[in-house]
Amino acid sequence: MNARFWAALIAGCASAAPSLGSPSPGAHANVGTLASGTQGLAPGASVLVGVTTWRTSSLAVTQLKAGLSPDQGLSHSAVSEGALPGGVMSQALLAVTPRADDLPIPGEPAAAQAYGPLIAHSMVPGTNVTIVASRGSKTEARRVHALRQERGKLVTWVRLPFTQLPEAAFVLDGQRTLYLCPAQGGKTDIVLLDHSGTEIVRQSLEALLPPGVRRSEVPASLMPTPTGASLGVPLLSGSMALVELGVDHRPGTSPSEFEVCSVILSDKYACGVEAWLEQARQLDRAGDAEAARFALDAAIETDPMDARGYRELAHFYRRQDLTAQQLNTLRTGVTRLHAKVLGVADDDWQVGTPAARLTLDYLNAARATDDPELVTDVMDLALRLYPCMEQLVLTRAEFWIGEGETTKAIDSIRAALGQVDPNGDLAAAHHDAGRFLRRKGLTEAALHFCEDAYALGDHSEFLLRGLADISVELNKPERAVEWLSLLAERWRSELESVSDGTRNERAQSRLRVLEEEIAALQSDVESSR
Repeated sequence: MNARFWAALIAGCASAAPSLGSPSPGAHANVGTLASGTQGLAPGASVLVGVTTWRTSSLAVTQLKAGLSPDQGLSHSAVSEGALPGGVMSQALLAVTPRADDLPIPGEPAAAQAYGPLIAHSMVPGTNVTIVASRGSKTEARRVHALRQERGKLVTWVRLPFTQLPEAAFVLDGQRTLYLCPAQGGKTDIVLLDHSGTEIVRQSLEALLPPGVRRSEVPASLMPTPTGASLGVPLLSGSMALVELGVDHRPGTSPSEFEVCSVILSDKYACGVEAWLEQARQLDRAGDAEAARFALDAAIETDPMDARGYRELAHFYRRQDLTAQQLNTLRTGVTRLHAKVLGVADDDWQVGTPAARLTLDYLNAARATDDPELVTDVMDLALRLYPCMEQLVLTRAEFWIGEGETTKAIDSIRAALGQVDPNGDLAAAHHDAGRFLRRKGLTEAALHFCEDAYALGDHSEFLLRGLADISVELNKPERAVEWLSLLAERWRSELESVSDGTRNERAQSRLRVLEEEIAALQSDVESSR
């Protein structure tokens, strides 16, 4: 697309809005004359053109036309403003690629210059701020403007209290934008402005740093925190200064001063996961929450497949009562750690891997929200990964029991046990299920699962004692006698190997008590006949 095309496009935009009228005497420029400036572009240069009009009284925005070149990057901009009759303001922004060194502004001397654009980093989805600077001649001071757009529509176009293009800009929220601006002596100011361009607070960045500490050439970055955001300023020492932006830097309140809350390692790969986690714990104990969160993020970035980083960061957010961040951290960790095994189910009953524990953390965090839909989604995900995992299977059964669906709860346990590796702990799994159902008052079902455990090879005295107690609860003393008799026989055989006198005496005493219990039960059986 050549310059003539763009000139025709802008001229067409201007002619498409006849209600704007002609420029008032002495106007800086208007849309039509602005188009003629494209004739001075270097060969092969591309142009970005945006034309917007609005009434200054209401700031009602109407976008007429916008075109964007396919070339990568934008380096120079020129701004032209024209006051038109009826309180209407027309403004246009042109940006060209590096092929054009200087873009003359129509109606200005040939020495007119443009700078930018600088695209602000935005923490607000759908909100974009573009900063440009221009001057009519080399003797004039630069004029800096900010073009703010929300959801693709221009909201404000304001003059900023700067004479140079900022080094960086960060949109903090719907009301405030943070700027790093060049200052005298090669220093930098941190400036917070509201949406109208009014200065809220300004401080020298170098004055905030510890004595003898200097910035590196690495650009500063904005890092979201539980309380808002911190500015990360890389230092020559290989560390990073975290500048606390404060939560009360809002229009209409007394502005607080910025301060450096921590100086920590800036190289997130400088140490291992455990070292980052230990640093995070120390910082958290010292009350430096933002630096602790940075260290936890660093632990995750150091090894994204290590579950410890996600678990500790999630615990950190839970202590801060930041439920959404806690859930997002756990969701991210579970997804990453299982990315290669999704669809491949684990058939173990007892799973103690870090990834499995992280999955349980995710489920427990979801259950704490009292959001049934979320709990269902997380439970479904967890069971796809671990369909036989004891904690998950019994948690699902507990849910069904709470809903009065006892049959569905029992069937779900039995279905899960049917998938357990038969070479693993299948007998113990049936025993665990029986104990769970007994605690829930489903004694008959508990008896069946415990009997299955015995048939599968679990002959432990713990299971025999449980079977006898369940039989008594179900008024089946004959079965209780059978189970206790097996237990007594086992204890008698063990007595033969006990040589220590004290231990032998204790074992015999225990056996006598058991035999008395069996005799009492047999008496009950005889009485009931």
